[in-house]
Amino acid sequence: TVGQRVPIEISLCDEDGQPTTSLQDRVIDLSSSQIIGRFYDSDSSDVAIENITIAAGQTSGSAYYTQTITGAATLTAEEENLDSSSLDLNFIAGEIASIVFTTNQQSVEKDQPSNIITIEVFDAYGNPVISENPIEINLSSTSQTGGFGLNETGPWSNGGVFTIPAGSSTASIYYKDSTPGEYRLEARLSDGVHESQAITITDSTPIPAELASLSL
Repeated sequence: TVGQRVPIEISLCDEDGQPTTSLQDRVIDLSSSQIIGRFYDSDSSDVAIENITIAAGQTSGSAYYTQTITGAATLTAEEENLDSSSLDLNFIAGEIASIVFTTNQQSVEKDQPSNIITIEVFDAYGNPVISENPIEINLSSTSQTGGFGLNETGPWSNGGVFTIPAGSSTASIYYKDSTPGEYRLEARLSDGVHESQAITITDSTPIPAELASLSL
C-alpha cells in the first residue's frame, strides 16, 4: 500500500548464492525506478537514506522502502565490487480519503440534462482508489426540484444512493432541474467523507412577442 514502509534485507552471497560474511565494511547503494521512492533506516525515521553499511563480520543489512504513488517499483542494491541485485514491488492505493467532482461545474438550461458529471475517490496521496467491491455514494442537491440520473434520459431521482462499480474509481451521473437558480450538488460516502460542487440552472424561455419592445 502506498505510504507503507516495506522492510527489505540485503544479504552478501558467495558464487553459489549462499549467505557469506563480509571481511570488511561494505557500503551498499540503494536506488528505485520510481523517482518519488524513498529508503529509510528504520520504520520511524524521517531522514531518507541512499545507502546502508554492512559491517565487517555481518552477512546482511536492512532498510525500509516506501512511495506515495501507485504502481511498480524496481529496487536495486549495488556495490562496486559485487554483482547488483534487484527486487520488484507493486504499490496499491490506500484507504479512501476524499471524494472529488472531477468535471467542471456547469451552467444548464432548466428541464435539460447536464453534461456528464464524474465523481472519483482518492487516497490521502491523491491516487485513485479502485475497490474490489462497489462503493455507495449518497447524492443530494440543495434544490428541491432537481434530480440525478445514470443517463441523459433518466429516470431522475432527487438524491439517493448511487454506486461506483467494483474495479473502478469513478461514477458518472447526470443532473436535471426545473427551477432556475444557483445550487450545490453533494456526494457523500458512508464514513462521512464528502464534497460538493456548484451548478447553475438557467431559464432561456423567450420573452413573448407582445412584450418584447416598447412603442411610443
